[in-house]
Amino acid sequence: MKKLHYLIAWLVFALSAWIMACSDKNNTNATELEKNAAEGAANNRESQPAGISLTDSQRRVAGIKLDTVSRKKLSGSFRLVGEVIPSPAGFESVLVPVGGVVKTIQVKPGDQVSKGQALFTLGGSSIVEWQEQYLESAQEVKLMLSNWERDKQLFEKKAISERQWQETQSQYKIAVVKHQAYKAKLLMLGIAESSMISGNIQTTVSMRSPVAGTVEKVMLHQGEFANPEAVVVRIAKPSAQQWVLRVMPQDADRLAPGNRANCEFLNGTKAESKIISVASELSENNLVNIYVQPQAISGWVPRFGSSFSAEVFTDNQTNWVLPESAIIESDGKKYCFIERKAGEYSAKEIEVLGKSKGFWILKSNMAGKIVVEGAYWIWMQMNQSEE
Repeated sequence: MKKLHYLIAWLVFALSAWIMACSDKNNTNATELEKNAAEGAANNRESQPAGISLTDSQRRVAGIKLDTVSRKKLSGSFRLVGEVIPSPAGFESVLVPVGGVVKTIQVKPGDQVSKGQALFTLGGSSIVEWQEQYLESAQEVKLMLSNWERDKQLFEKKAISERQWQETQSQYKIAVVKHQAYKAKLLMLGIAESSMISGNIQTTVSMRSPVAGTVEKVMLHQGEFANPEAVVVRIAKPSAQQWVLRVMPQDADRLAPGNRANCEFLNGTKAESKIISVASELSENNLVNIYVQPQAISGWVPRFGSSFSAEVFTDNQTNWVLPESAIIESDGKKYCFIERKAGEYSAKEIEVLGKSKGFWILKSNMAGKIVVEGAYWIWMQMNQSEE
């Protein structure tokens, strides 16, 4: 009888434990279902455009007025930063006419050089060979000239044939042409003819700048071999400058050739200019290059790399616009309210190009009726309802 009482007590305990476990599981499942439902509702709210419904009395209090996006001609300005750079055609390359070793380099990038200033020295056997060829050609001309004078007298006395006289003339002319060619080579090396006549053979030559300007790049180092026609130094000519403004792509859409730009350098020099072209592609830093043509600056020329600020004017350009009161700024973004139907409004994020004379300039057109007055009141009510 005692064992029966123990068995009944154990069965009651096991049944109670099983009932409690089932109850906890049901509670857990219900909690998870409630959580999933709440998350789904939140996600659904996030996927829907933010909006609000207003009664007639609320619309009157807010002073809501509706309008569509319009096009206006606006004149405005904004400030940009620019830089003076060489134009593609503003470079003068200093190359070697004959192969040789770069013995010394007297300049570095950024140096200002004058016309005729020594840039680097070049040495090698080819330099000596060119001088020897010049001297040999000079002797050849003398010999051919002597033969020409002799045969001329003989031809006049009918002692030689006309054909022989023509051959002598041809040989003399060929010798003169070859001599002039070797002379031109020496001029490219900067070796004077008078130095050759005296028999002074040079083993190295100084290559000089053909123009005044700024050393933009040095291609070779001291001790390196330069092949014939190799560029060793590149000079940027001051007269071939480009003034370039760099702007964000959205600002570039506001600019066009012909727009005015007032430029000012760090030393206080000012120059009026105008936009001559807008680059069609982004530069390496994902900006757009805007090229401006300055008016002449009397008495001063900026150096390459000089920075300047510019006030750029957007003169009477037609743009899609909304009044300032229609746009709300929040967390670096801009929004407006579109009427879904009477009394219902949804917020829409928009992109703008800038602001001018009480209007925001839109990047593109927008359809529908826009809240142009009362947008801030709607924004505040919407935020309060979300809280």
